Amino acid sequence: MNSSDRLPIDTLSGIRLQLPIFDLRELDPRLEGILSPGYSAEELSQHVHDVFLEHADKFLEFCPIDRESIEYWKGIIRDALGTYSPRRIIDIGSGGGTTVFPLLELFPGSQVIATDLALPLLAELRNRARRDGYKGLDVVQMNAEKMIFADREADLIIGANVLHHALSLENMFQEIRRVLLPGAKAVFWEPFENGAQLLACIFDLWDELNPHQPEQIPKEVIWSLRTYTADLKRRAGRNKAMDLLAQIDDKWFFTRAHMHDLAVHAGFASCEIRNIYADFLEPLKTMADHELKRKGHAWKDMPLWAQEKLRSLEARCSRDFLAENPFCCSIVLAA
Repeated sequence: MNSSDRLPIDTLSGIRLQLPIFDLRELDPRLEGILSPGYSAEELSQHVHDVFLEHADKFLEFCPIDRESIEYWKGIIRDALGTYSPRRIIDIGSGGGTTVFPLLELFPGSQVIATDLALPLLAELRNRARRDGYKGLDVVQMNAEKMIFADREADLIIGANVLHHALSLENMFQEIRRVLLPGAKAVFWEPFENGAQLLACIFDLWDELNPHQPEQIPKEVIWSLRTYTADLKRRAGRNKAMDLLAQIDDKWFFTRAHMHDLAVHAGFASCEIRNIYADFLEPLKTMADHELKRKGHAWKDMPLWAQEKLRSLEARCSRDFLAENPFCCSIVLAA
C-alpha cells in the first residue's frame, strides 16, 4: 500500500488516532470506504469466528436491520442514555449495524464510527448506509481489545452483544475506559447467567418430560435444547483456559458481581445494570422464544404441554424474582 493512501495518523472525523489506518480499497475494490490499521490472518482468526465470516449471511438473516429493529433499538438506547446527548460515538462490534443506524437517527448531528473485525459485516453495513443516505458515519475494521483511538476521545462507546466475545475482558474494559472522555459513558447489552440458568432448567425439564408425551418435541429441537445447556456450562464462570476461549465464539455469561468488578478494576466511576426483560409480560416465554429462534425454531411450534409447563413455572415466580434474575441487561458505565 502506498504512503499516499494513508489517512493522517492524528485524525478520523476529528478524533485523534494512535495507529495509522488505510482504506481497504487498495486490497479489494469491494472494500472501498472501509478503513483499517491492517490485521494479519492469524490475528483475525484469534478474534473472529466463522459465523461472522464465511457464514455472515446467516448471521445477518437472524439479525435483520429493518425499520422495526431500528425503532426498537432507538427506544432501548434512549432508555439507557436518558437525556445524555453524545457528539463523538464509537460503536464496537457493530456487525450489520444493530445499534449504528439507530444512533445515526437519534443523534443526526453527531459523528458515529462503526467498528468490527468482520469485513463481510462491515461491507453490508457500509452498503446499507450508502443506499439509505445516512450521513456522519465512518466504518473501521478494529479490534476493540486494542483500539486505534488516542486517549480521551469519545463521548460514548456503545455495543450490543459484543463484550461476551472478548478474549480478555480486562483488556476490553481498560481500552474502553482509556478512550472515553472524563464524565463520558459506555453502554452495552449483554447476556447474563441468572436468566440463562433458569432457561436451561426449563429446557432440561422439557427434555426429561418429552418421551412421556403423546405429542413430542422434534428431535432437532431437543438437540438444540441440549446444545444450549452444554454451551451454558462452558460459558459460565470467570476463569477459562485460553484454548477454550479460542474455540468458542460466545465466551461469557455475566453476573452483576462480575460486571461490577470489571468496571471497578478498569477505573469506572459507576456501573448501572438493568434487566431489559423486566417489563415484559412473559419474560421466560420471551427468553425461550429468543433461544429457539437462534437455532431456527420458534415458541409457536412447541407442543402445547411444553408451553403450559413453562407458563405454570413463570406464574409461580414473583415479578421481583424474574427482574432479579436477568437474561439480558443494559450496562451503563460512567467514566
